[in-house]
Amino acid sequence: MLMLWTACTPKIYTDQKFFTCAKEEFESSNSDKSQLFKAVLHHALLEEKDLPGYESLADPNRVYVLDLMYQTSPTSDSPEMTRVTTSELPSSVGEVVFCVKSKRELQEIADRAGAFMYLILGVVELTEQNAVVAIESQWQTSRLDPLAIADGGGYTCRFIQKDDQWTFDKKLDSWSM
Repeated sequence: MLMLWTACTPKIYTDQKFFTCAKEEFESSNSDKSQLFKAVLHHALLEEKDLPGYESLADPNRVYVLDLMYQTSPTSDSPEMTRVTTSELPSSVGEVVFCVKSKRELQEIADRAGAFMYLILGVVELTEQNAVVAIESQWQTSRLDPLAIADGGGYTCRFIQKDDQWTFDKKLDSWSM
C-alpha cells in the first residue's frame, strides 16, 4: 500500500516557492560594509553558531535577511535603520544561502507558511581599523496565527582590519528577545 503524505506536509518557509531571490541582484562588492557582513555572518552561523535563536532556524542553510540594516546600536532607545542593498550582502557564506526580503515580503511568507526566524544586520560604527557590527535574529509571525515567541536576540561585536581583511576581535554586547 502506497501512502502519500504531501497533503499533510507543512509548508516550509524556505521552500523554493518562498525562497526566491534574484541572483542577478548580487553583484558582490568588496566594500568594507560587504566584507563586514560576510565576516559576521560567517562568525555567527558557521564558525560559532552562537547567534541567539540559532537552534530555532528550521533550515540553517537557507536564511532570510531583512532589507533594512541598523545604523545605530539595536539596543538604543530608538535604533536608526536604513535600506541595505543586495550588493552589500553576500548571496552565500559557506553552505549558507541568504535571501534579502522586505518586511512586507517576510509577512506574506509567514502568512502562507507560518512563523520563521530571519536576520537583521548593521554596521554601527566604522573607522579605518575598527568596526562595530550588529547581528540579530527575530521571528516573523503570521497574522493568521499570531504567536508570542520568546526566542532570538543578537549581539554587537568588534572587527579589526589587518592586511585588508576584517577579523573578529570580541563581542561587545548581547541581548535576548
